[in-house]
Amino acid sequence: VPSFSPHSAEVNQIVIDPSGEKIAACDDSGEVRLYSVADHSLLRTVKKHTNIVSSIAFRPDRPSDLVSGGMDARVVITNMAKGKPRHVVDFNTVDASSQAQQTFNPPLVHCVATSSVCTRTQETSADTEEGGDGVGSDADGSME
Repeated sequence: VPSFSPHSAEVNQIVIDPSGEKIAACDDSGEVRLYSVADHSLLRTVKKHTNIVSSIAFRPDRPSDLVSGGMDARVVITNMAKGKPRHVVDFNTVDASSQAQQTFNPPLVHCVATSSVCTRTQETSADTEEGGDGVGSDADGSME
């Protein structure tokens, strides 16, 4: 039975990327680890959550992106190739100027899922011409 380097905390979910070449696992420490299926090596560890990561999913239209959700009430889209967050939604913060407000009690994200049919509605020509991914983000991680 093949084995992977152990997590320091309880593993909550394991997912395989769409290509079948990588495995991601999330745990109670707030870490997400990415492994190679071929040689079982650890490729990257990211910690973008301050509490338990309960759920992860690869984005089918962007195989290097992993969506994670946790008990810190955050959903994070991380570019696992770079180890950097692409976008963060924090359900602990409420925009006082917004008419639509939600109250979460307790604040947590139990499960995340991605669609097999994803579309991009906004592309920046400069980003795509320079070999980018077509979606830009501001310094704070918010989408353009």
